[in-house]
Amino acid sequence: MDPQESPLSEYDRILGASFTSLNPKESAKDETPKVESSDRPKPVTWKPELKKVVQYVEEGREVVLGFENFKPTRPARKQEVPREVPADGPFSDSAMLLKALVKHSTPRGPTFDLRLEIQSKALRDLFRLHAKHYQELNLNANPIVVDYPFRSLFFLRGRLQILAKDVDTPKETKQELIPLLDFIEEPLGVQRHIEEYDDLVLRQHKVTFRMLWSLFPPYSPVLAADEGGCKLGMAYLVESISLSGGRWDLVLLHGHHNGSGFQIRRTTRSIPYFNGQRDINRLQLPIVPLHLARENEQNVIYDALVERGKRYVKYCAADTSFLRYQGRATLRSSENDARLGAWDSTGVLEIDERVVLDRTAQYRIAGFSDESGDYVAASLGAYFASILGEDRSSIGTEDLLDNLVTVEDLKLGNATPEEKEQAGKSSSSARPKEIVPNKVFRAAELTDEDYLICQCSTIAFALDQKAWVRNVRISQLEEIEWHGDPFSSLQFTDKAKMLVRQLVKGFTNRRENVYDDIIKGKGKGLIFLLHGPPGLGKTLTAESVAESAKLPLYRVTTGELSTDARQLESQLGDIFRLGARWKAVVLLDEADVLMSRRNVNDLHRNAIVAVFLRLLEYYRGMLFLTTNRLDDFDEAFYSRIHVTLEYGALTRPWRTNIWREHVGLATARSTARGLWTDDVFAALGEIDTNGRDIKNYTRTAYAFAQATDEDLALEHLLVVLTNNLSKARRENTSNRSAFRKLEWLERELGARKSSDGGTPQGEEVKRLETVPAVEAREEEERVVPNRLRDLRRGGGGSVEMVRRSSIGW
Repeated sequence: MDPQESPLSEYDRILGASFTSLNPKESAKDETPKVESSDRPKPVTWKPELKKVVQYVEEGREVVLGFENFKPTRPARKQEVPREVPADGPFSDSAMLLKALVKHSTPRGPTFDLRLEIQSKALRDLFRLHAKHYQELNLNANPIVVDYPFRSLFFLRGRLQILAKDVDTPKETKQELIPLLDFIEEPLGVQRHIEEYDDLVLRQHKVTFRMLWSLFPPYSPVLAADEGGCKLGMAYLVESISLSGGRWDLVLLHGHHNGSGFQIRRTTRSIPYFNGQRDINRLQLPIVPLHLARENEQNVIYDALVERGKRYVKYCAADTSFLRYQGRATLRSSENDARLGAWDSTGVLEIDERVVLDRTAQYRIAGFSDESGDYVAASLGAYFASILGEDRSSIGTEDLLDNLVTVEDLKLGNATPEEKEQAGKSSSSARPKEIVPNKVFRAAELTDEDYLICQCSTIAFALDQKAWVRNVRISQLEEIEWHGDPFSSLQFTDKAKMLVRQLVKGFTNRRENVYDDIIKGKGKGLIFLLHGPPGLGKTLTAESVAESAKLPLYRVTTGELSTDARQLESQLGDIFRLGARWKAVVLLDEADVLMSRRNVNDLHRNAIVAVFLRLLEYYRGMLFLTTNRLDDFDEAFYSRIHVTLEYGALTRPWRTNIWREHVGLATARSTARGLWTDDVFAALGEIDTNGRDIKNYTRTAYAFAQATDEDLALEHLLVVLTNNLSKARRENTSNRSAFRKLEWLERELGARKSSDGGTPQGEEVKRLETVPAVEAREEEERVVPNRLRDLRRGGGGSVEMVRRSSIGW
């Protein structure tokens, strides 16, 4: 019995008798015999009536006192003459009993449970067919007991009204439904709930805490807020709802995929107590029913949830899924201290990078799980088969889910007789899409209902973060847009680029067991050693390989690894297992520490080198090692490395190309691209620097231009170059000539832009491109251009002062 409601006053008024006046000793003098429920005779037919009775329990014996038949307060429905039945036992011929089960008396009066007992075989059969989703009902019992406050009758009333008018319902069953429907719509039934629901929920779209249960019919879809902040929220099916202390506990079903198979899992979520009324929306309630949304919204939300669920299953069922993710995720507390550590609920970050979804690796290698609740079945079809005892191989929704309550069922509480009559004639109408489409569930197949309640987020490995992150929203995962030809950005000899291309192509397309080492499993990887000064393209080579082969790039620096040999072996073991499983390009940057020459005086270093040598021997994937200290390598590594590439200083044309690429990216949407002429790039290419510095200079100049709300121009770049390059570097022979050319070009282009109010066009650009070419001889580089010499002779101040004054410094 609902602890917030008591039917005692209703009994006093409707039954017309006080419980305190009912004494079991006095009842013993009554002519009504005492009959044990197990010995109750079973009549052949029943009177279509609802009998009010009070039952006392005394010393293990049941004493039942009967009162008059239930009489509705409103005019009764027209009934036919009751059928004659054998009088084999007290009240056994009544189709239903409204029973007050008195447990014991107290100074304040008796305590009792109120319940409705359905005895008629026709009504019991009807309930077994149409009430099978109400787990609080024992449909195999005789009689079927419905406990106060009769919530299942509240949800079933619309269906029962339809059946009472349905031409296919047997005549005798219809007669027995009449007193049941009368009771439902009376104060002692659920009249108060119906009126409050119709007025508050349906008309005002509000709800009180006491009436929250009315929003959640069994197996109706609901939306709940998700920890990961999914836009649509997490969808569930309601299994049951119960009042526990000061909160409503909802037992919910959701779909989960662990990489091996789909699962239906059961979890519990609560709605705490609140005062007054609340709007039925996700801002005021943590869980909201989908069936109360507008019809057009229901269909849109339903379709979006099903589509999201299909993507979730697709990604989780695949061995690996390589995708781009832009959104929030939750990071673990420490990536270096505890590779298998616990989640940090405060480690929320915004990421925009490529991720790998791999359920098997997530569970078996990293040991992470996002399972919640308890396993119940392999699919909704299998779940309903298990609880209803149906054939598991083929289950029709007409038998399993077609009896779910819709908002239309609940609206029938205040329907006119004509509307109810029409509802009876159309009882076989199609169910709204948002509840359950009418199709067949098969235990081995997933349906839209399975997809509907799938998790909205998952766990993924963020390649830039180099960490497993959770709460990765399925709706914000997207396919990767690959770059055209990444090798075109790599400034290296054509012969070296062709070698790398062909080796990678052959390795990624290789067939297993074509060639193997004498010792099985050894030497099956492809290991590159890239050495040379910083900023010459070693890292870019690995990035280009990954991009051209459309593979993940898993980059690790030795500074992120432990210096303890045992922990290092565990960390590298995980990295290599993931790299081989994902067919990733693993880049181990600054590998000097792991590959240093061993000596008898440093056992700690020797242990680290030995661990790394052994792991390299058996690695089956593609690995790039970069270093600046080739001379300090242990000789044992040379036999484990398949390709060694040396990176020398960049040539002038290579530097020109790098400048052109980065400035082109920074000015892709600029209206001043015409100011960046070939001679500007040629002059920039004369500056002795490396590729990484060129990228940094360009990015800094771009940020400088953005801060002043201007397009990137040569003047911004010259400010950055002057600030970052030391005076000694600017004054060496090559750089001094380059700076003079750039200063002259910047002055000339700036003057044209100022006088014309725009960028140079046509013949003006051609005239500006008469500056000495990139391939000028060394002696020509020492000659100051005539225009610049004239400027200096004219007393206009130093070139540096003129340049700075032109941008307002």
